[in-house]
This record gives sequence, structure tokens and C-alpha cells, in this order.
Amino acid sequence: MRGSHPPNAHPQPLDPLALRVVRLRHGIFGNGDVGFMFINRQGTSDGATDSYNRSYGIDANFRPLRYMVVNSYLAATDEPGVTGNRTASRVQVAWRDPVWNVSAMAKQVGDAFNPGVGFIRRRAMRQLFTTFGAHPQPRLPGIIEVNPYVDLDLISDLDWSLESRSVLAGLGLTFLDGGTLSLEYDNRFERLATTSARSNDTDGYRWQTPTQNAWQQQSATLTSITVNNPRSTISRMRLV
Repeated sequence: MRGSHPPNAHPQPLDPLALRVVRLRHGIFGNGDVGFMFINRQGTSDGATDSYNRSYGIDANFRPLRYMVVNSYLAATDEPGVTGNRTASRVQVAWRDPVWNVSAMAKQVGDAFNPGVGFIRRRAMRQLFTTFGAHPQPRLPGIIEVNPYVDLDLISDLDWSLESRSVLAGLGLTFLDGGTLSLEYDNRFERLATTSARSNDTDGYRWQTPTQNAWQQQSATLTSITVNNPRSTISRMRLV
């Protein structure tokens, strides 16, 4: 596929480029599949032979047990003059049955991973995420389902130095009349690479003493939302 940017879409003319995409997927073992993808973004103007961005990736998805799901991928990019870690990968294992919802995920994105056709939210990071929840239906008056859950999300740099942490705990109730009650406690930590003028605010953030040119931000929120058909009431409370 060849193309160029439409006229007047940018104050400066952009070089035309060619895009080539290959995607293959094949089922295996009757309960999974493996796939491969290749994307090439190549400049086509005179002297643009060294202007390219290529992405490669393989993925695999399996369901070894009835309620167990395994997803994974490994990707890499290539472009002229770029060094560093140009790979990205993820593995996720989940168990989802009528009562339990449990999953764990590990992800890594290199500092030089740059898909020319696509978007990456954050580079130079490692992420560990896990969630544990249940959906029992106890014999309680007026209640259909009880849903307690806990999420833990950790993000570090490539040297395993913690940058972000989120702990979310919640409880949801579903009533016979269609109403719901949801309670959540969210505790977050962010390590900022540069200082900020904001400190000791009263809007729910607590700033700690800077260490090695980094600020630490923590916040905690307790949110209560009640919905009862046909009327609704929403309330929010923040704890610091």
C-alpha cells in the first residue's frame, strides 16, 4: 500500500511512504492459536532508502483448561540509527469461572521500542498486574450477587526501580430490584522524575520529601456509588 499525506494537512510537505502489512494466524491443538505480524513503513522519495521502520511480532493464545486462558506476545522494531532495547513482550494467565475471576500479567517495553505504525503508551518499563475477584450468589435477602475484588498494579523502569503503584480494593452488590452498590478504595503512588510546584495541596494529594531529584505522590480515594431504579444517588468521599 502506497500513500502520502493529503495536501494542506501539514504546513510542511511530508515525504510519501509505502506501508506493507502481513498478518498470519493458525489454530493449534483445537484450543489455541499462534500468529505472526510484520509491518514495514518505508519512505519512497529519492534518497529515502534508509528511511524505514519495521515491526515484527509473534503471539500465542491458549485455553489449556475450560476456565483458564493464556495470552502472550513478543514484538520488536527496527529503524536506522536506533540502539537500545527494541523489544516488547507480555504474558497473561487468567482463570474465569462462574464464581472466580483471577488473573496475572507481566509486561515489558524497551526504551527503544518504536512501532512506526501504531501507538505505545509507555516505554522503558516493566509492569506486573494481578486481580482477584469473586462473584458468589449467596442466599441473602434482596441480594443477587456479591462481588469483592482486589487489583494490584506495579510499574517500574527497566532496572526494577518502582515508578507507579496502584492498589484497588472494592465491593459490589447487585440487588433484586436492579439497584447496585459499589464501594472502592484506591491507593496510588507515583514517582516523578522532575520536581513540581505543587506541594501540600488540600485536593487529595500528599507530597513527600524529594529524594535524588524525584518526588513521590500518594493519594487514596474511597468512592461510594448507589444506584436504585428508577432514582439514582451518587456520592463521593475522598480520604487522604
